[in-house]
Amino acid sequence: MIPLRIVRMGVLGLLCGVGAVAVPTYGDATLNYQGRVTAGGSNYSGMGYFKFRLLDGTGQGLWGNDGSGGSNEPASSVAVEVNNGLFNVDLGAGMTAIPPPVFHREELFLRSWFSTDDVTFEQLSPDVEVRPVDYAAFNSGGTVVVDDDGDGDFNDIQAAIDYVAANPDLETVLVMPGLYQVTNAISFPTGDEVRLIGMADRAEVVVENASGAVLNAASTVIRNMSFIGSPALTDPPAAGYSLEAVNCTFRTPAGSTAAVVRLDSGGTAEFFYCRMENDGDGEAVALVGNASARMKHCILSSQNSGAALEVDSGAGIEMESCTLSSGSGAAMVLVNSAGSAEFGTCRFLNGIVVEGPWSLTMRDCLIEGDTNDVAAVILNDSVGQVVLDHCIIRHFDAPGVLAAVSSNGNAEVVLDYCWLESMADAGIPAAAVDLDSDAGPEAASVIIRWSRIDAATGNGIRMNDCSVEVIGSQINSTGHGIEASGGLLELWSSMVEAESNAIHAVSGCEVEVKYTFVEGGERGIHLTDGAVLVENSELIGMRDCGMYLVTSGEVSVTRSTVAGSEEEGTGQALYAALEGGDSPGVLLHSMFVGEGGAPAFEMEGGTLFAVGSVFVSETNRAVLLRSETTRAAFDGCEFVNLSEDNTNLVVELYCSATDTNVSAAEIMNSVVRSLYAGTAEVFAVGTTRFDVTGEVSMVNCSLSHDLAQNIFMLPASNLNYGCWIMSGF
Repeated sequence: MIPLRIVRMGVLGLLCGVGAVAVPTYGDATLNYQGRVTAGGSNYSGMGYFKFRLLDGTGQGLWGNDGSGGSNEPASSVAVEVNNGLFNVDLGAGMTAIPPPVFHREELFLRSWFSTDDVTFEQLSPDVEVRPVDYAAFNSGGTVVVDDDGDGDFNDIQAAIDYVAANPDLETVLVMPGLYQVTNAISFPTGDEVRLIGMADRAEVVVENASGAVLNAASTVIRNMSFIGSPALTDPPAAGYSLEAVNCTFRTPAGSTAAVVRLDSGGTAEFFYCRMENDGDGEAVALVGNASARMKHCILSSQNSGAALEVDSGAGIEMESCTLSSGSGAAMVLVNSAGSAEFGTCRFLNGIVVEGPWSLTMRDCLIEGDTNDVAAVILNDSVGQVVLDHCIIRHFDAPGVLAAVSSNGNAEVVLDYCWLESMADAGIPAAAVDLDSDAGPEAASVIIRWSRIDAATGNGIRMNDCSVEVIGSQINSTGHGIEASGGLLELWSSMVEAESNAIHAVSGCEVEVKYTFVEGGERGIHLTDGAVLVENSELIGMRDCGMYLVTSGEVSVTRSTVAGSEEEGTGQALYAALEGGDSPGVLLHSMFVGEGGAPAFEMEGGTLFAVGSVFVSETNRAVLLRSETTRAAFDGCEFVNLSEDNTNLVVELYCSATDTNVSAAEIMNSVVRSLYAGTAEVFAVGTTRFDVTGEVSMVNCSLSHDLAQNIFMLPASNLNYGCWIMSGF
């Protein structure tokens, strides 16, 4: 209660005095005004006529009893019964209502005029200061308060928004804790921004529409509130809005098929520390058309088959430090778009699916798949660029980790510093990384750099007719390390270890291996109908061959070590069938070590040059040349049967039990050595059968043992200056 000072004025020749108090009542937006009127020193009784106006601290009029503006005397009056000098009137009741925001002014004054005949009015002086108490903390001069208990300026959120929108000096609607039921989606003005802020934990400020959408997106800021509807947030047809939501929850109820947040206009929405929870069968967030969104520290979840995030048709999305999960659908689906999507430090539980020409970047993300998907990451016809940087990708109870299929071409997938892990699976093994292109290797490329691929039940990488480059990476698998059909495979400074073949290449695949360690439980490299180039690498086949080559394509091994290491198995370093090749195979300054029951190097058909290379066998022959069509030339090489009890030929020219045709060889500037220490007869070079004549041309060679008696030495023509013409071919 605020007492008024007694003031005097002349009314109809009488001297009057007024004393009063003013008490604001917020739920009804009224101001209770009580006072005493005296005339000539006596209390006045009878009908009194009042005019009222509320002013701010600068004298600007905020309200008048007749609805007029300004600070002047209102035109019409209010009749109030005065009894023995006392009067009581509720300002705003039975007259123009007082706008609730008036009570949030830092300074508020009541100005009054009084008359006994409703003709001549005198202004009471001084103005009475009004001091609201209940919401003094909110007196920013630009807010209204909504409270469902009736203690605010409004109890209806939409009414408060509409009022703020109509008053340019207001900008914020404060919502007190409560449950606010709506039948229509809350809408915002298209002009000035209206802020909507909950004044408690977001779980305590809840807005719900039981039969439809609860909130329309607009250029506004929303904080600390929960919205429940189908959808909880959508946008009107108009484009160009800019929405910011902070610390909010958006949810659809069980049984709903709508998305929690569905935006399909050309606006932009930003969400910070928000939750999008779908308890029904729809998506948590669906962006369609030209809508775009940015999210930080948000949680998106769908309990059933809906995706946590679905982006369609040209929309864009950017997320940081978010978690996305779905009960039986994908955590994220990107479809039908040439848009862009960027994610940093996010968690995707249930995998992701990308269909169409997206530009996708994921950094420091965790992606996990389960039995609902064939792979944790599925890229279908992604003709844009997909970059995965410092990501961990896992698939539980299913073998696939990343599957990329492109029928249109122009796809580029880049994995940098990633770990791809395929967990145990009881079903049919499949590749951890499955890459397929119908458009050819020039149109679909995958680059894997400084990454690790672990396949618990299948191949590490399966590639079909695409270009794959592996740099500084490690591949471990229980099947083939890399299975390649067609296309181009390049490995640099990497490690491939597999229980089957480390590299299994067929159907015209071109393979380049440089500065790489390759170890296969069966074969290091298996190549049929393709080309292979190996430089500065180590290749090991544990039970079969270090390299197994059946091809008419180019073969080149330079400064590398190739080994077959199983003593009880084949243990062969290199098997090469090069029939029909356009160019000879080349072995340069490399070592081939066979530790098993087969020759270290076996060649069947075709032409090959070996320079500065070493061929070592533990228990068999260093070199076996099969087929009359085999032509091999060795320069500066060393052939060694290493074991002291190895009685085999060091270099064998093969012929079958019925065939009298044998292969031929040229050996120059080389060493042919057997370390046999027994008493049996051992030969450096011979044929499989001693009744068949073999031919060899040798110049400047050192032999630890004689040639077999059936070996015919082809003469070489000695030119001047130490030059020779070999006669082998």
